[in-house]
Amino acid sequence: FNDLRREVPSLRVLELGCGSGSAAIPLLQQNRTVTVYAADFCKAALEAAERNAEDAGIHDGRFVPLIYDPTDPNGDPWRNLEVKPKLDGITMLFMLSAVRPKDMKIVLESANRLLMPGGKVFFRDYGLYDLTQLRFPPESMLGEKLYRRQDGTLAYFFEVEELRAMF
Repeated sequence: FNDLRREVPSLRVLELGCGSGSAAIPLLQQNRTVTVYAADFCKAALEAAERNAEDAGIHDGRFVPLIYDPTDPNGDPWRNLEVKPKLDGITMLFMLSAVRPKDMKIVLESANRLLMPGGKVFFRDYGLYDLTQLRFPPESMLGEKLYRRQDGTLAYFFEVEELRAMF
């Protein structure tokens, strides 16, 4: 995502489903002007991301962890911040596939609401018939294109046209 590498003054990005920070931290290391609001609904994941950011030498306030569930239509990632940032971008990296299909529309509506005009969603996720899908045992299948991982999380496999329609 080359737009995330642009070193423009005060680039602001929300990472939905940041997990351990494996995308946010390299972005912060590569771009010294970006602030990443790292959001996850899991407190343990955010704590791990904070430790990883600290270990990576990110001490300058550009990594902002937030508890946020984007499937909550009334959710507000900024509820504990004094100033609500205007977002230039939102990353959704292998995040939407972990959401129940009935909640995907809510996630995308929330992302749209949070972006400033002209902002972008940076999206990467699983496609139908990815090797990951083909490796799932039959008993893991919950529905068409939807699987449950051993840890209980979901994995959905998208078709390109389906994503176009959703976005």
